[in-house]
Amino acid sequence: MKSHMTNSFDLAFDSIVSNGLCWYPWVGKNYQLHDEKILVVGESHYANNNEKDTTEQMCNVDHVADDINFTRYIIYESRILRDYSPKTLDNINRALVGSNNFDGKLLWNNIAFYNFIQRPMKTVDERPSWEDFLNGWRTFADVVKILKPTACIFIGNSAANFFNEAMAALGIAHNKAVGTKFINRAWAKKAEIFIDGKNIPIHSIRHAGRFFSWSAWHQYLEETLPEVIAFIKNAVKVSENELEEFDDTIVVERNTTKGLPLNLNHKPIIAANYQIVNPTDYSDAKFLSVGRAQYNPENVSVKIFRKPDSGKWSRQSEEVPIQRLGFMMEMFLAAMLRCQNADSTPSELQEEIITPQDMDFLLDEIRKNRQPIFESLSRIKAYIEEINPEKF
Repeated sequence: MKSHMTNSFDLAFDSIVSNGLCWYPWVGKNYQLHDEKILVVGESHYANNNEKDTTEQMCNVDHVADDINFTRYIIYESRILRDYSPKTLDNINRALVGSNNFDGKLLWNNIAFYNFIQRPMKTVDERPSWEDFLNGWRTFADVVKILKPTACIFIGNSAANFFNEAMAALGIAHNKAVGTKFINRAWAKKAEIFIDGKNIPIHSIRHAGRFFSWSAWHQYLEETLPEVIAFIKNAVKVSENELEEFDDTIVVERNTTKGLPLNLNHKPIIAANYQIVNPTDYSDAKFLSVGRAQYNPENVSVKIFRKPDSGKWSRQSEEVPIQRLGFMMEMFLAAMLRCQNADSTPSELQEEIITPQDMDFLLDEIRKNRQPIFESLSRIKAYIEEINPEKF
């Protein structure tokens, strides 16, 4: 391992152990030799992990926390020796290089790496706390003072959500974290800190685990950090012929949505079994889907898949463009209020009662379906309270 990394920073790292550093960062042996000094920042180490595709081996919490070289062993064994290939680290290779088919030392001998959260997570389901992120930014500032990187690439954008508060609390001069581009269902983010007279750019991309489109993020990094990616590709010496095809097809094992048709013009992205959603109304309605719209695959719509007893998927299945869905729900709620109180004034939709003689019919239909309607509305209310519009 020592022939691929340098421990020349270890005395300085020892000085910040009491301030939150748990594991020595990996610093490639050639890191100091280049004008481009690239620090890649992961998120967490895990203990007692039952998933095979992780950046960690299965270890107990005490072992992970007490081994100050733990990060270094992970990088050496999985990136240099390739004894095992965690999906997350393979995807980091692909995002930086455009390929995972190269001699690992050509990349990792030239960059630095450490994990932002400096305590082990017990399981992959445990999420760092606000305090973890605040401590993480404090440790990051200390690591940056030692390594003096010219660019930092965060693999995971969660830490960026706490950047502005943390920098203010730590009194570190900075440019605020902002979203730069929405890719692969996540925001790329950029920030900047000013330490020891140097400005250090920080770029955050989506976590490289499940559902990570490495090709999209590689393209983003090429566009955003052209000199950095050019340096990496030159170091790795991967030719255009050796670059991997941008194949991000993800095969998902379906459990509750078995039987969902994928050959129709509406292409599901997220779907649900309607029998689970509303078991009292499971005759012809089979699935709910949010997907590429039948009328325009560049738009997103919501669809109910209907399959009557005739055995064919019905043309009466409906899909709704997502920008209209909220207004449809708003219309339904306004109608409920008008049924509840005939003297109520119109909502902001300025709805009108066209056939007053049918209002009793509408009220009866709502009453007949009262239980599933109000159970669904209760869940919707909880979702609305949890969703933060500022994150979209």
